[in-house]
Amino acid sequence: MDDKISLLIVEDEPAEQAAFAACLQNERQIELVGITGSETEALALVNSHRPDVVVLDLELQEGDGLNLTPALTDPSRPYSPYVLVTTRTENRHTLDMLRDAGVGFIYDKNIDRYGPDQVLRGVKRMGGFLKGRRLGCAGEPGAAA
Repeated sequence: MDDKISLLIVEDEPAEQAAFAACLQNERQIELVGITGSETEALALVNSHRPDVVVLDLELQEGDGLNLTPALTDPSRPYSPYVLVTTRTENRHTLDMLRDAGVGFIYDKNIDRYGPDQVLRGVKRMGGFLKGRRLGCAGEPGAAA
C-alpha cells in the first residue's frame, strides 16, 4: 500500500461520489481513504489520513471548497496534500483565488470529456510527483512524516 497514491474525494453529489468509487474499485495505483461532501469532515479526514491528493469540489453539502482550500494549503500546517479542484464555475476571480491559495490543478466540469475517470487519469499521471512530496512545516518536500 505504501507505493499507492492516497486519495480523498470531497464531493457533494452522490452520483459523482459513486462514479469515483466505481472507477477506483480495481485501481492498483490509488488508495481511496475517504469520500465526503462536508468541509468539516474533509478537514478531519485530511488530518487523520494525510492523503497525497485531495479532489475537491467547490460546492459541498456542508461548507464549501473555497473555505476549505486555504485550510488545506496553509504553509503553517504540518502537512499539506496536493489539491485538485473540480468545478463548474467559470468566474476568473474565483479561479485566480483558488490558484493563489495553492490549488495544483482545476478540472472544468463543463467540458464534454469531464468525468471521474479523467480526474483519476490525471492523478495517476502525476503519481510519481505527488507520492512522497507532501509539504511539511518548513515547506520542504517530505518534511512531514
